[in-house]
Amino acid sequence: MDEGHAVEFVNYAPAHLERGGEFRNLLNPKYFKSNLKTLYLQLTSSINDIFRNAAQESAYAEFRLNQLGVHGAPESRISSLMESIDSYDLLITGSDQVWNPSAQIGIDPAYFLHFDQRPRARRISYAASFGRDELNARFHDEARGYLLDLDAISVREKSGVDIVRAISGRDSACVPDPTILLGDFSCLVKQSTDDREGHVFCYALRSASGVRAAAHLAAKQFSTNIISPNNPHRRWREIGRTVFPGPADWVAQLSRAKFVVTNSFHGVALSLVMKRPFVSIGLPGSRAGMSARARNLLSSVGLMSRMLPADASVRAISEVIDAPVDWGRVDSALQQLREQGESFLRSHLVGGIR
Repeated sequence: MDEGHAVEFVNYAPAHLERGGEFRNLLNPKYFKSNLKTLYLQLTSSINDIFRNAAQESAYAEFRLNQLGVHGAPESRISSLMESIDSYDLLITGSDQVWNPSAQIGIDPAYFLHFDQRPRARRISYAASFGRDELNARFHDEARGYLLDLDAISVREKSGVDIVRAISGRDSACVPDPTILLGDFSCLVKQSTDDREGHVFCYALRSASGVRAAAHLAAKQFSTNIISPNNPHRRWREIGRTVFPGPADWVAQLSRAKFVVTNSFHGVALSLVMKRPFVSIGLPGSRAGMSARARNLLSSVGLMSRMLPADASVRAISEVIDAPVDWGRVDSALQQLREQGESFLRSHLVGGIR
């Protein structure tokens, strides 16, 4: 949608998200898990700095600058944001897991648009996600205050609607992820110089459980190879061949795949938008709640049968691989979701721009 407004990204990148941040109270057992996560992210970030793929890094930097218009060095502290945001009429937070507490610091107030001083702009959320189907009770009081302070709330999952209501008593709209809202990635695909096709595209996050078996089974059934985009935080053996695509090549590789195997919400979302047959593997164990995002989306388009548990049988996986997809029905469902998202944004753009 293009409503004629000037839009900018607030370039906020807190250190704890990718690089671990700072250790806290090393001698206090209460912070053991938090400090362990910090150590892990610091180590993986340092390793990635040494062995990073320069071409991929350059492609992402160019995309952020030329496609997203993100300029300058990112701000890493909330206190540094006030000057940059005070000129806006409307602030929008979202989407993805912006409301999912981190192991290191818990809830980040910036992602609720809560700052030391109240900004002049109206503040709303679009497709914000808690990342799972429930929020730990110890964060309820803090989140309640932030939610009550927003001018309007929309979330990405139906479970998010329930969480917001339970914590704050407020109603919220359930709207689609911007991936669905945009819908057409053909211009980005055309920028790709990668012309490979007919492969199995394997996109795994957080765990390879179930994904590896499904990818190899799909490759066998289609007599083709597997490619997996690089994941700097991967803790499992390589699945197929690791590739290092920039944004255009990443989207092109998925759009030209024979089949997609993923445990990622966005792997599912892009498969739907680009009409690629896929199987969605649920995350195992304590991470299972994070699969609520994919479940919600698949339920919305009538494709829950394409989501399988991490311990799914060979037969179950083969049935999904062989099952056709009614893309006409999917397109119709996605269009309805798109209209819901556009309606929410239009209603608050009218009231939010001075």
